[in-house]
Amino acid sequence: MDMSAEDQARMESAMTAVQLQLGSASPVLERDIKDALWNYYFDVDESVAYLRAKNKLAAKIAAAKAAKLAAVAPAAAAASLPAPGADPSVPEGGKKLSKLQLKMLASQAARKAPSVPTPPPRAPTPPPTALPTLPPSPPSAPAFSLRAPPSHFASTLAPASPAPLDLLARIERALGRDSAIASAGIPAFAGPSPDDLVLLARKGTSLGVAPKRISQTEKGRREIPTAVRETLARVDTHARQDLEGMNLVPAASTSSATASSSSSVGGADTPPPPPVTKVAKEKILEEVRRKEKDEKPVLSLVVVGHVDAGKSTLMGRLLHELGVLSDRALQANQRQAQKIGKASFAYAWTLDATDEERERGVTIGIAIDGFETASKRFTLIDAPGHRDFIPNMISGAAQADTAVLVIDGSNGGFERGFEGNGQTREHAVLVRSLGVQQLVVAINKLDAVRWAEARFENIKALLIPFLSQTGFHPSKVFFVPVGATTGENVVARESEILNSWYDGPTLVEQLDKLDVPPRSLEAPLRIPVSNVFRGQSATASGLAVSGRIESGIVQVGEELAALPGDGVGVVRSLEVDGVLVPYAVAGVNATVFLSGIDPRNLSVGSVLCPIDQLVPVVSGFSAQIIVFDLDYPIPAGASVELFHHSKDIPATISSLDAVLDKVSGAVIKTKPRMLTKSTSARIHVQLRNPTSGPPRKAEMPLETFATNKSMGRVLFRRGGITIAAGIVLEVLP
Repeated sequence: MDMSAEDQARMESAMTAVQLQLGSASPVLERDIKDALWNYYFDVDESVAYLRAKNKLAAKIAAAKAAKLAAVAPAAAAASLPAPGADPSVPEGGKKLSKLQLKMLASQAARKAPSVPTPPPRAPTPPPTALPTLPPSPPSAPAFSLRAPPSHFASTLAPASPAPLDLLARIERALGRDSAIASAGIPAFAGPSPDDLVLLARKGTSLGVAPKRISQTEKGRREIPTAVRETLARVDTHARQDLEGMNLVPAASTSSATASSSSSVGGADTPPPPPVTKVAKEKILEEVRRKEKDEKPVLSLVVVGHVDAGKSTLMGRLLHELGVLSDRALQANQRQAQKIGKASFAYAWTLDATDEERERGVTIGIAIDGFETASKRFTLIDAPGHRDFIPNMISGAAQADTAVLVIDGSNGGFERGFEGNGQTREHAVLVRSLGVQQLVVAINKLDAVRWAEARFENIKALLIPFLSQTGFHPSKVFFVPVGATTGENVVARESEILNSWYDGPTLVEQLDKLDVPPRSLEAPLRIPVSNVFRGQSATASGLAVSGRIESGIVQVGEELAALPGDGVGVVRSLEVDGVLVPYAVAGVNATVFLSGIDPRNLSVGSVLCPIDQLVPVVSGFSAQIIVFDLDYPIPAGASVELFHHSKDIPATISSLDAVLDKVSGAVIKTKPRMLTKSTSARIHVQLRNPTSGPPRKAEMPLETFATNKSMGRVLFRRGGITIAAGIVLEVLP
C-alpha cells in the first residue's frame, strides 16, 4: 500500500495502540494489523474488534476440525487392527482392500460387537445429606457455529451495548491489570437492567418524569449503582484514569478516586466534592514563570485586509521562506493550481485548503498555522477579506494579540479597499475594537509599480490619520513594503530599487520586534469555543473543541462546564500546535479533547470554564459604545446583530441612557432620541429570543470589561455593516 509520511506516522502510532490492546501473546500477525488499520482508516477500536473477531472465528474453525478428527480416529484405528498372523489389508479371497473398504468393515464390526455387560448392583448405601437445590446451568454453547459475526456496517447501525462492568473487565484485561477486577468480587446483576435503560432514556422527555434541576456542584455527575461504585473504589488509580479518558465510566475527581471506599461510595444525596486543582495550578504557574526566561513567548497574529490584497499569498510565501511549507507541498499546490488555470494561487492554497475557497479564489473561513522568528513563536490566523464573510473575520480577530493589515499597493488597488465599501477601513476598526493595539501595515504588490517610493509614502500619509482616529497609537503602527509573489522584503531584501530608499526591517524582522501583552494567568479559566469537531488520529480522538485561552490555566483531568447549558466534561487531553501537552495557559490557541459531555451542549460560541468559577450567563447588559460611520442614526429599540468572540446573536438596543464625552467620559446628554456617527454613548442591550425551534430564553456567557477585558468586548452590526463597538459595564440576568 502506498502511504504518505503522515499516513505512515499515523499507522505506526495506531499499530502500537492495537498491539497494546491485543497483548503480547496474541497470534495476530503485523501484516493483518496493518491491513485492518488501513481498511478502517486508522480507527484503533474498530481494528481491534475486527482482529479479535477474526482470531476467534479461526480458533473455532480449528477446534471444530480437531473435534471431527478425534471422533473419526478411534473407528479408523479399530478397523486398521490386523488379524493375528495375517495381513489386515488382504481378505480371505486374497485380494487387497482399499482404505475406504477397510473403514467400512471396521464400522460394521463396531456395530455388530456385543455390548459391555452391566456390572452387578452395589449394596445399598445410606442416602446423602440433602443439599439446597441449585438452578440448572445453561446449556453450553456448541464448539463451532456457522453464524458469522455482524459486519462493520451492521455494527454501525446497531452497535452492541455491553454492560459497564463488561467494559471495565475488557479494558482492564487489555491494560494487563485484570487482577484488580478479578479480586474485586463483582456481584452479578450489578449493571442496569433493560427496564432501567428504558427509564434512563426517557428522562427529560415527554415520556418521562420532569427532570430534577441539578445544582452547579452536581452538574455532569451521573449516578453509579452501589455495586459498581464499590468495585471502582477498589480499582487502582491508573486504571480509573484510563477509563475516564476513554469515556467508559463517569468522571470522578482525583481526591474521590484515591479516597477510601467508605468516603467515595457515598449515597446519591452526598455527591463527591469537585476536583481540587488549586495546588497543581500554583505549581504550573511557577513552572511557566521559570520557562519564560528560556522559551520563546507566543503571539497570536491575525492577517486582515481588503479582498484580493494578497493576504493568503503573503502568508503562504512567509511560511515557505521560513521552512514551515516544504518545497514538495508547494510543488503539489502549483501543479493543482495550474490544472484549473490559477497558477498564481499556489502560495495562497497553503491556507486556502477547502475546495470552495480554491474554486472561488477567496478565503472563506479562518485558517490557523504557526511559525517562529528569532525570539518569538506566532500563531497565524488568516481571516477572510470579503464582506460576506465578516462574521468569520470577527471570530479570527477576536483570538489575536496583534494584526497585519495587508494593503494592495498597485495602481487603484488601495483606493478600492479604502474608499466606498472597501474592507480596509472596516477591518482596521474591527481589530482595534477587539483589543488589538499593535498593527503592522504590509503594503503589498509594490513590485507592480516598480517599487515606487512615492506610492508607498502616499498610502502611508492617508492611513496614518485614519488609524490614529480609529484608536491606534502612532508608535504602535509599522509600515513595511513587501512583494508577496516574489518574496521581496518578506524574509530578505534583494531589490536594488527598494534598497535605494527603504532601509527599515523586513516583515519577519518587524514581527519579531512586537511586544508581548501581559497574560491573565491567575484569572479564572475562560475558553471561548471557535470550533467543535471530532479528532481522527490514534492519539487524539473523540469530541474536541478549539479556541484561544483568554485567561487562566487548563490541564488534563480538569472538570469544565460549557455555558450556556448544563454540560460538564473532563479534559481528556490537550493539544497546542499539534503537540499533546499536560497543560495550556492564557494566550495560546489550544485544542481540548473532552469526555463525559453530550455534544449537544457544545457549539461555536460556548465558553468553557471551571465548575466552581462559572462565567455569568446573561440575557441583557449595559455597555459603553463608540458609533462608527453609518448612513442612518441608531434610535432606541433598534434591532442589531451582537457579536462576542465567535458568537453572534440577535439583540435589541432597548434604551439610550446617555451621550458621553469621548475624552473624559462625562455625561453630555441623558436619554437622547438617537445616536449619530462618531458618538460615544451608554446603552442597554436586550437579547432577542430565537423565533425558530423550541421556545427558549436567549442567553450568552458574558463578563464585564472590568472583570475580564477579553470577555467584556462586544460588536454591533446592522445591514451587513459594523455600526458600533464597545465594552460591557454591567451584566443583567
